[in-house]
Amino acid sequence: MERQGNRPERRARTPVLRLLLAAGFLTGTAGAQYRYSLTLHEDLRSVEVEIRHPAGDERPLAAEGGRLSDLTGLTGCRGEPIATDGGRILPTGAGGCLRYRASLRAQSGRRSPPVSDGVRVVTPGEWLWVPELRPGERLLIDVTAADALALSVPWTPLGARRFALSPSPGSATGTAVIGRFPHPTLRVPGGDLRVAVLEGPGLPVDEHKILEWLRVAAADVASVGGRFPNPDLQVIVQAVRSRGRSPVPFGYVIRDGGEAVRFFVDGSRPVGDFHDDWTATHEFAHLLLPYVRSREKWVSEGFASYYQNVLLARRGAYTPTDAWGRLIRSFERADRIDEPPRLDRLHQRSFRDVRMLVYWAGAAMALMADVELRSRTEGRQNLDTVLGALGRCCLPSDHTWTAGTLFSRLDALADADVFVPLFETFMAERGMPDLEALYRDLGIDSSSGDVRLLPEGRLVPVREAIMQRNGN
Repeated sequence: MERQGNRPERRARTPVLRLLLAAGFLTGTAGAQYRYSLTLHEDLRSVEVEIRHPAGDERPLAAEGGRLSDLTGLTGCRGEPIATDGGRILPTGAGGCLRYRASLRAQSGRRSPPVSDGVRVVTPGEWLWVPELRPGERLLIDVTAADALALSVPWTPLGARRFALSPSPGSATGTAVIGRFPHPTLRVPGGDLRVAVLEGPGLPVDEHKILEWLRVAAADVASVGGRFPNPDLQVIVQAVRSRGRSPVPFGYVIRDGGEAVRFFVDGSRPVGDFHDDWTATHEFAHLLLPYVRSREKWVSEGFASYYQNVLLARRGAYTPTDAWGRLIRSFERADRIDEPPRLDRLHQRSFRDVRMLVYWAGAAMALMADVELRSRTEGRQNLDTVLGALGRCCLPSDHTWTAGTLFSRLDALADADVFVPLFETFMAERGMPDLEALYRDLGIDSSSGDVRLLPEGRLVPVREAIMQRNGN
């Protein structure tokens, strides 16, 4: 489930976008760039920051979650006093260079359970003070730390402890991990997963089991468009105890300073439990789309929910009957919501009340689009091929999209009017669409409470192709 709406959405020119999304090679400045040098100490309690900025560029610096009171030693690099105003740093008069030291507060709360000694999970937005960025900028970051210290960040790696921090839409909160922990890079089709494996107090994690699970789930999602949708993804896997059936009680996508996925796992479960679980496939499938604004998260949650079932069926973890049953039972539960709102009003209702619509209205639209594309083009096009084209042209994306903009782009890539007409139909109705005619065409019978796949139906070949291993 992609975390959206837990803080105000960002615009490209607000202090919010700046924190981890900043960037160097300034547009129109002949190669001038902001350069940051970070020095991390083995006690993991503080970071020393030096900022060098182009001559004449003295934009105020801000950190979304930062407090000036957390900084010490704020001066120019030659000892010049530095002014502040309204919670921002004013670098005027610093001669193009300033320094400060910031505390590294460990993340805490329900979404940040304890980790082993020697590891600290922190929020760069609390201590990385950056300018209001122009389009095309990126921030160049060099990190100095003891060789024994590992570092996991969402920023784009450029070499040994050198990173570029580029614009991103800013969902959830970017996370960095510093300390001593396994940090393998897992090669997947079309990209790398930079994995941080974090044990908890008394909670070991088998690194090899985790990598095998991630490899399989990433390969599932890579099969949609022919490559994994992000060529360089930060993945954080953290040990917890699971009280439920799933070995992965929670996971979410972060698009803040770069894309990342964070999982909480019960490392005591056998690897087969991980392979049968849909969480990693769902979270990675979010990356098949750009970040869609929070009030329209039914789109991203729905498409990820559709693919979590389709891809596990293609892999063989679900039978086709099981996968169709999971989809249809979820559609039926979403259809039972009392007084369902229009989808563009979901954000005005309690999430608890409309949760099933958030996850399954978009899945119904994904199914309808997939069926129409396949039937209209005799299988030459489908949802996989269109999302693959989207990935090649537009992902990862550095800004927030609207549902309308996304569906217009998908129609352009498909060279067909499929997504926008469906979207307009969904927007004109309340709750779930009527899917009974579609079920009949697909040869699906759920009238008895159990889902049966029948040999009769105009679109039975489409139904079978959707769940086939190659997706067509």
